[in-house]
This record gives sequence, C-alpha cells and structure tokens, in this order.
Amino acid sequence: MLISADILKQIIDMYSIPLKGVLHVGAHKCEEKHVYNRYGVSDDQIVWVDANPDLVSYNLSRGIPKCFSAVLDETEHDAVFKITNNGESSSLLDFGSHKDSYPDIVVTKELQVRTQTLSNFFKTNSLDPTQYNIWNFDIQGSEYHVFNGSKEFLKYADLIYAEVNTADVYKGCGKMEDMDRLLSEYGLERVMTHMTDANWGDAIYVRMSTPNKKGMTLGVPTYKRYSPFLENYIPKYLELEGVDEILICDETGEDIDQILQQPWGSNPKLRLIKNKERMGAYHNKLNLLKLVTTEWVALIDSDNEVLPEYFEALYTYWKENGKDKSSIYIPAAVESVSVNEHSRNTPIQHLSGYIVNKENWNSFLNVSWSGYALNLGNCVFHFSQIQHIPETVPKDVMADCQVMNKALVEKGYNLVLVPNMKYYHIVHPGSLYLNTAEQQQQFQRVTDWRIY
Repeated sequence: MLISADILKQIIDMYSIPLKGVLHVGAHKCEEKHVYNRYGVSDDQIVWVDANPDLVSYNLSRGIPKCFSAVLDETEHDAVFKITNNGESSSLLDFGSHKDSYPDIVVTKELQVRTQTLSNFFKTNSLDPTQYNIWNFDIQGSEYHVFNGSKEFLKYADLIYAEVNTADVYKGCGKMEDMDRLLSEYGLERVMTHMTDANWGDAIYVRMSTPNKKGMTLGVPTYKRYSPFLENYIPKYLELEGVDEILICDETGEDIDQILQQPWGSNPKLRLIKNKERMGAYHNKLNLLKLVTTEWVALIDSDNEVLPEYFEALYTYWKENGKDKSSIYIPAAVESVSVNEHSRNTPIQHLSGYIVNKENWNSFLNVSWSGYALNLGNCVFHFSQIQHIPETVPKDVMADCQVMNKALVEKGYNLVLVPNMKYYHIVHPGSLYLNTAEQQQQFQRVTDWRIY
C-alpha cells in the first residue's frame, strides 16, 4: 500500500465510513491483515481473494479464514494467468511499460484459468456483499475491468482502495480517468492518489458525503519552517475566532517534533500530520486538503502569517453575499513583506471585488498583477471542490496555485477576491517564492494560461 494505513484511517473517519467488512482482491500473503485488525475489523469480517492457488494455500495454512482462489475479470472466459518471480506483479495481462520500468521482474509460470465476474464470485461462495463495504483491489491492471463487469455491486462499496494506471503499464489495463468516470457514476469520488514514476500508483475512492464536522480548518503545509515562523504564528492561530481546527501537514516531521515540545503543542485544536516522504509544495498542499474534516478550509503557507482580518473580512463577505460552495475566496488585501528590502506593499488591493470565472478568465489575464492573484494558494475552499484539484507533474510546481485555480475555474468554479481579507506574505531568503522567481517567470511565459 503506497498510501499509509494512518492516512487511510483518517479518510475513513473523515467521511464517517462504517467498518462493516473488507473485500481484499489481490491478497498475496495478506500483508494488510494487521492493518484491518488494528481498525477493529476481525478476521471473520475480511474476504481475501487471490488468483495464485499456492498463495491461497499458504494463507489458509496460517489460519487465515475466508481466503479464496479466484481470477476476477470483466467477463467469464478461459485465460492465462502469468505468475512473476516477485509474485506481486502477477497478472492476467501482459507487461506493457512494466517490463521497461522493472526489467528484473519476469514471468516464471503460466496458469490456465477460468475467470469470474465479481458478482458471480459473491454468488458462488454464498457471500453477502452488503457486509463488505471497504474494498481493496490490487490486481495489476485488471481493477477497472472487474468493476465494469459487475457495476451493480459498486453500490455496496463505501470506500475503494485500488491500484491505478495512467499509461499501459500492463497491456489493455484500465486507466485512472476511466476508473474516475465509472466510479463517479456510482457515487464514488477519488480523494487521495499516490503515483509512482512508473505510471502506476494507488488511489482511494469514497462515497461522497459532507464531512463529519461543520466549520473551518486552518490548513498549514510546512517544510522546515518552525523557526522563526510557526513558533510565533501557531500560538496566535489558536486564539483565532471562527477556526475550529488547525491542520499542519509536515513534509519531514521536524516542525511537528518541535511543536510537540511546546506547552501549546498538545492543544486539542491542533491536528498534526507527518508525511512519510517529501511530496513537494503542490502535493503536500493537496494532501492536506484531502485530509480536512470540516466543510471549509483556509490554506496558509507556513512562512506566511494569517491575521484576524483574514477571517473577519471573509465572514463579513459571507454575511453580505452568502456562502457559495462554487467559489474559492482569495484575500485581496494580502500584504507582501520583503525581509531583505524592509519594504511592504499590497500588490492586488486594486483587484478587490473581482469575481473571475470561465467567461472572463482570459480577459482577467491582461489585468495588472493578475498572475500574482491567480497564483495565490492562501485561499478558502469548500471541501467539495477538492476532488476537482488535479494531480500535477513536477514542471507545474513553479506556478502550482495558478494550475490549481485554473483547473477549478475550468470546472465551473469562481475566484472571488475578497476586500479587506488580509495576511502577510513574507518574502525572505529561504522562501520558495523568492528562490524560484526566475523559473516561475519562465514557466509563465511559455505556458498558455487561456481557457478555451
């Protein structure tokens, strides 16, 4: 599992998903058993399925019940199942780019098999599908085909953890965009993705519902920003009115380690997440958004400071205009503070009141300082928008927030530049904004930002 067990459990809790039982297809050696048990799911509540009968025999010999040998696919037909030397890459499908990405992994054995649809598997083994609402599918490219062949059973899944592909890792494998489209038709939306450099990864889909708490989260993605920033900011943030929790997502854990040493480090309003690996500015921010448990979230970079005016202005705007779930609220009164030059200015104050949408996006690009405004990531989002924020490739991180905002506008969302909504944008020697300025400018010049 590329996505950690702790993150998976947070998503289960976030969407108040009951743990009835688990259907795990691609059991291998049941390595996830201890994870499910830790969640409170007993062995009798887990169904394990694997196409390799030797692995099934091994698992049964260890006393693991409900372990079945079956080869699932979209239809029922005779086929050849390929077993590889590492076991984990075994598949119904032939290698595509997999053979180039992992040249040491080869097919060592072939089995003549008869495939089953998921619906027939349940019926044949007298299993009640209503008792297994957590699905984990790791069957090397065949996940989409199994779901597509038993669509009527998708209504029983509240969460699906599945391997996904963005290229032909296996010949004829389902693509993530096809998976997104199919599962969305049945109320399941992708909320978490972890891709590898080899065009495959893991994704979590959940049956969408309102998060289990109303209110506002202040989300702070961070990487080595405890001193002099977070140590000064967090005590102030804990006093902010209208903020229900402060979620800090730490790239490497150093900031959280120092937070926990402080008297205020155990404050119940703080929710601290340590990433297992460095994700980069964009994906750390996206990871944080997907972990929010409130209806609204205000993002703020860890080296910038939120002022009380930020939320006061937002709540005043909401009182006068209403809350709009289709709008992203951008602070128009951001004050840029240069530590080196001892200067400050409000570069987009003149844009106060602008509402940018799909129709006027292209003309807004010609307004002075529009690029600055569009690349602001310290905005307020509704939780329902998060599913439409795209995964990016590394080149896009130079204008990460503009990529994000453009994608949301293309989906029909509005960008609202809220008057008097203020925070301090600190430009300091270690800031990403300063250190990547040249690359950002080049990226801006060579990218067509228009919406067609």
